[in-house]
Amino acid sequence: MLIKLTGTSTHSADSAEDPIGLLLACHERIRQHLALAQRVVDAVVPSASELSDSASSLIRYFGRALPLHHHDEQELLLPALRKHLLPSHVDDSLSVMSAEHAVIDPAIEDAIHLWRRLRDEPLQLSNLREELMQKTLLVSTLLLAHLEREERDIFDPATKILSEEEKRALTQQMRQRRQSTSG
Repeated sequence: MLIKLTGTSTHSADSAEDPIGLLLACHERIRQHLALAQRVVDAVVPSASELSDSASSLIRYFGRALPLHHHDEQELLLPALRKHLLPSHVDDSLSVMSAEHAVIDPAIEDAIHLWRRLRDEPLQLSNLREELMQKTLLVSTLLLAHLEREERDIFDPATKILSEEEKRALTQQMRQRRQSTSG
């Protein structure tokens, strides 16, 4: 298959033993799906089934998995960190994270709309390519910068700020949420 997602994750969500490992595994999957979105835009002679399958994968990931990842950050990690006296740069980074989520989410919704059209009418790639290119560039630019900031400014300090007990509790909550939504 020309544009199938390939490669393996170095951060397995199943084997991660801490909340930061789980979030980093999600970040790796986000990057993989952004690469898939770019391969769709760049595809020269893909089959209709390849395009439809790839668009379905993008819709599924960005429509279901990414909102759950944002939930883990906003509803679990952020409150756990805010229980601590945080350095001002970490506290500011948490506010930036929330603000960026509010900007990223509508851009992803626009891309999902296009991926749905592509899924349903894969032979329309040439007509959708310019708009897909713009949305892919926008979403990739926003997300890649966002992921780097989170990893550097939030995840790294969080590993030092959170106690082992807090990390275990967050890991358990994240895993429970994954189990409850995978069925």
